[in-house]
Order: sequence, then C-alpha cells, then structure tokens
Amino acid sequence: MSKVKIEGNASGTGTLTISAPNTNTDRTLTLPDTAGEFVTADANGNVGIGTSSPSQMLHLKDHTANDGPIIRLEGDSQDTAGNLLGGIEAYNADPSGDGPNVVSAIKFLTHEDIDHGGQITFSTHDGTEGGEGSSPVERMRIDSSGNVGIGTNNPEAFVHISAGSPRLMLTDTTTGADHRVNADSSVGNLAFDVDFNSNTTSPSAVFNIKGSEKMRISSEGNLLVGKTTPNVTNTVGTEIKPAGIIVVTRDDDVCSVFNRKTSDGDIAVFRKDNSTVGSIGVDADGTNLIVSNGVVGLRFVEGSNQIRPANGDTGGNRDNIIDLGYGASRFDDIYATNGTIQTSDRNEKQQIASLTDAEMNVAKRLSALFKTYKWNASVEENGDNARTHTGIIAQDMQQAFTDEGLDAGNYAMFISSTWWETSTDVPAVEAVAEELDEDGNVVVEAVEAKDAYTRIDTFETQEEAPEGATERTRLGVRYPELFAFINAYNDQRFEALETRIETLENA
Repeated sequence: MSKVKIEGNASGTGTLTISAPNTNTDRTLTLPDTAGEFVTADANGNVGIGTSSPSQMLHLKDHTANDGPIIRLEGDSQDTAGNLLGGIEAYNADPSGDGPNVVSAIKFLTHEDIDHGGQITFSTHDGTEGGEGSSPVERMRIDSSGNVGIGTNNPEAFVHISAGSPRLMLTDTTTGADHRVNADSSVGNLAFDVDFNSNTTSPSAVFNIKGSEKMRISSEGNLLVGKTTPNVTNTVGTEIKPAGIIVVTRDDDVCSVFNRKTSDGDIAVFRKDNSTVGSIGVDADGTNLIVSNGVVGLRFVEGSNQIRPANGDTGGNRDNIIDLGYGASRFDDIYATNGTIQTSDRNEKQQIASLTDAEMNVAKRLSALFKTYKWNASVEENGDNARTHTGIIAQDMQQAFTDEGLDAGNYAMFISSTWWETSTDVPAVEAVAEELDEDGNVVVEAVEAKDAYTRIDTFETQEEAPEGATERTRLGVRYPELFAFINAYNDQRFEALETRIETLENA
C-alpha cells in the first residue's frame, strides 16, 4: 500500500518545497517543530491530518491538550457586514443536468448590521423540476445574538419560525402520538393540536409544573383544573365545558367568590340572547346586596334585618312601586309573626268622607255574602281532606255594587286581573345511563327520566301574547279593605241606631 508522508523533525522546524505543475512558482509547506506524522493520504483516497490511519475522506485528529481539532475558515476582508467568511456545500454532479448541483449548504457570514458579529445559515434545495442549476434556499439562520430563525433571515426571538402555516411537531416514538403547535394564519391565533395513534381513544393535553399536573384539556374539549376526569360533577375541581357550562366542586368551603373593588354596582350580570335579564350587585351604600332586573329588585339590608324593594340600576330604594306577585302568578301562603302594615297617614290622603247611602246599602249586602268553600286545586290534590275556608266570592261582591248602581272596579277592595296564556305539551324524557370509555372517561352523560307535562306561559298584555293565546280573567278581594268598608257601615249604622234610641228615650 502506497502512502505519502510529510514529517517534521524533532530537532527543529522543517520545510518542504514543491514546484507547481506548468509553472515556475514554488509552494512551500512549513512543518511544526514537533516530531510525528502530520498529513497522510492512503490508497483509498482518505486524507488524515494528525493521524496515519484516516477512516474517512477527511479525518482530523488533535494531538494537543485541546478538546478536539478545529477547522478555521478565514475571509479576505475584515469589518465588512454580511461578508461571506466561508462555508460547506453538498454538490451533486448529475451528468444529465436534470437536478440542481449544489443541493445543500452551510455558510458562515459576518452579521448584516454588526461588524465582527457572526451568523450561520443553513440552506437546502427542494429539487423541484425547473430548478436545475439554481442555488439552495436558506431554511434556517443563527444570528450573532443566538436567535434561531426558521423561514426568516432576521430572527427577532430565541426561536423565530416564519412561514405561511408554521407548525412545531413533537412525536412520541413510544406511543406514536404526534403533538403539534400550529399558528392559524387566517385569524392570527395560536392553535395547539394533539394527534394520537389508533390505540389512544381519549387523549388529553396535560400541563404540568415541576412534575405535578395543574391543568388538562380532554379530547371532548373540557378544561379541567384540579381534576383529571371530565363530566364527574362530584369530584373536587373546576371544569369548563365547551357547551358553555362551568362546574365547580369544592369540599367544606365556598365554591366561588366574586369580588368588586372600589366602586359600587353589578358584580354578576345575567343575559338571554345578549340582553340583560338580571344582575347581582352592591347597593349605593356599598354594603348591601341587590338582586334585580333593571329597576325591579330586592335589597338585602344586613344591619336592620330587612328586605326592601330596590332599584338595581341606581342601587337605591323604591317606594310604593313594586308588587309581589300578580293575577296570573300568585304566592301561596305567607308566614309571618305579625300582620302587614298599611300606610294610613292623613297627610297622604284626600277626599276623606263617610259612606254614602248607596255604599251603606252595598256594605249591608256584603255583610250577608260570607260563605264557606274549598279550593278546586286543594280538592284535586287532597280529595275529601281538603280544608274549608271562609270568605266572600268576588263575583258576589261585584254584583252587590252593581245592584246599588255602583262599579266595584272603582273600589280597592275589588280586584280584576286579566292576562293571556298559552299551553305547550312537553314530551316525556327517557332515562339514559352513563357510559364510560376504556379509560374511564364519560362519553355519554346520564339523563334523568321526566314525565310529560303541559307548560303554561303567561303574558300581561295582548300585544305581548302570541297569536292564538287565550284571554284569562281572575277576580280577587282585598280583605283589609273589605273589612274596613263593612266596619265603616256598622259604625255609621250603630251611630244612627243610638241616635234614634236616644230620641225615643227623650220623647
């Protein structure tokens, strides 16, 4: 096996002079002052520098105490921004000429804007037809700041990826699952995609801090904090469902806290079709809760143990405006220690008068109209056990006024409420059992069975009611007003009788 050797002399520096072919110019190689073999070219065409047994076409070995051999590429000019210092090219000598010659390259340049600063570019050729002879396209760059640019020659961050649809992809070789981070260029959003192999039916995107899970997004799109299984409402944690449901479960403490600082007003606003239908907030004093729908609200006053009618828009009280219930939507029983208090201040009244003769006659009629009765709804529910009530029939009261030429509607003791209503048959709901997948995740939520029923919707005015709604009227009685009316009749009648008796006694 033939070799070419260039050796130094241990006693000093040696030189080897070679005359270049077809020229009279000599080329001089200066050898270092170190004994040993430095450059070897073997029969296989491998060249070794620092080794006599090269294993590759170019094999470098460092005999010093350094970490390893270094190749230096030195440009001719200095302090020139963007100057090419050198590079490495992969060349394809395609005899047909159908493909590009230089298919990839690494280039070392000075920085475009900073003298003495360096940068490295990495280029490849895509090999597309019609690109023969063209240069490789830059794919990645490392600038003098250490920023890495992929698809950009001016990286502005530690890693800067610029493309029409940039994507970062991580593949788990154990499971075959692919994890992608995509930039959605159509709307400027960052999309996090999780792909998975056929063996994983319900993957999740899990976020850990120091090896401990803090949050995950399930395959159904549920955001889970403090829990790992979606659709389990009795597990401590928070779940935000894509259908617009927030489930919060906490053990032995409050489940949610809403805190408004510095200013008074709404704390929580409730909307239907983006129109506000109610709110919970702080009153004008900044110390009490108001639950309201606009100007109709209730104010909970802790210091005085009161619930007051309130204006939700202003946070103040409302006087003599808000009703509790109405003709088509009534409360049932009201339990109270004491009776209701009605304002009776003379300063707020006018046209104060005694009963007329006609009113006296009506009161006389009303005194004889009290009956016992049972409510239809109570009989339907309790049968013979329905309790007996005592009172007056509103239609009888109305007729008593009519018989004396008066209109019962002009007196506060008589109430007539009219509304419009529709009925809708709601079908029964069959029970559905909960279903879990092989990983224990809920794929079908349980549904509780419900019987069919008829839903009644009411409307206060005919304009609000849909076509085909039925008009309803219900009559009522204000018993305090009724009793006061009959009592006024009795007082005036007793006074007249006493006058007559006194007159007869003095005759």
